[in-house]
Amino acid sequence: MQKELLSERIHWLDFARILACFVVVLAHSCDFYVAAFEESPVDFLSGSAWGTLTRACVPLFVMFSGVLLLPTSQPAPVFYKRRLSKIVFPLIFWSLITPFFYYFYGMFSWEQTCRYLITFPFGFNLATIPLWYLYMLVGLYLFIPIISPWIRSATKKDLELFLKIWGISLFLPYLQLLAPVVGYEGNFGNMGILGVCDWNAIGMFYYTSGFLGYLVLGYYMNKYPFNWSVKKTIFISVPVFLLGYIITFLGFISVEKNYSALEIIWYFTNINVFLMTFAAFAMLQKVHIQNERVNIWLRQAAILSFGIYLVHFFFVQYIHDWVCQWGIAPYFQIPIIAILAFIISYVIAWVLSKLPKSRYLIG
Repeated sequence: MQKELLSERIHWLDFARILACFVVVLAHSCDFYVAAFEESPVDFLSGSAWGTLTRACVPLFVMFSGVLLLPTSQPAPVFYKRRLSKIVFPLIFWSLITPFFYYFYGMFSWEQTCRYLITFPFGFNLATIPLWYLYMLVGLYLFIPIISPWIRSATKKDLELFLKIWGISLFLPYLQLLAPVVGYEGNFGNMGILGVCDWNAIGMFYYTSGFLGYLVLGYYMNKYPFNWSVKKTIFISVPVFLLGYIITFLGFISVEKNYSALEIIWYFTNINVFLMTFAAFAMLQKVHIQNERVNIWLRQAAILSFGIYLVHFFFVQYIHDWVCQWGIAPYFQIPIIAILAFIISYVIAWVLSKLPKSRYLIG
């Protein structure tokens, strides 16, 4: 999502960002079907199958930021001014404008719309669900100048040690599920583990968990790429991806009626989604496009990826309401919705990019 110098572009990363952006649109095209687990098993299974395939998209975008931004040599105030403005202003703009789309579409009352407009600084809402990512991204950006001196001086073994500790945290969601089974009763009704309780939300692995690990992993895999042939990369990565997919899909549908556990299998920061992300990143690094015209288009489209992300959500809703009347199977509806929403969002992002001060609209 960053406009790095064209002379220093990483061509595979342009392709990867476009693909990951489309997969984000595909992920949100699944939401309507996953939510139907009590009404339509076919819809639920279709949404789960496609939705599982998309789980690596957000971690991949964080890894791309690690490739592009770690370590930064800019002073913190300069980095914050340059980078945060590309996120905060679009976050404010789309948080204020998107609820109106749904209001005029007839989905929200005026009272709901006003409430969303007033409360967006506290977090995303029903109209702006994809913007949750921006709040998280601001947090990572705030930390990049702080971690950069360590990244710059860290050896390969230092980075691997951090990633191993972070790797332990990827199992914590399942440890929390297991704890009550073996008799853990929590503390005063709070079922948090490893120190988490009502008066402390910060557990043992808090500082070495979460999306920060993907940020460092992206930097690590770019700086120390695996010296594998394309054939070896596919031979290793495809089974790893499939293993992560199978665990994620089967785990998700097995807890479909357990509301408290429903999303745990789909956590971006758990071990099975990590397997899919790692494998996808390793394969994307092997993409090599020699056609310069294609690379130029990829470069231009990649620059628009953040804009596509910002504008796509309402169009997913609108196109879903249209496509679901076609009478075709839900497992065909989902990719059709994603393709149409992606194309429309691309065109809108391209138009917005031509406006003065477009960086305040689409980054």
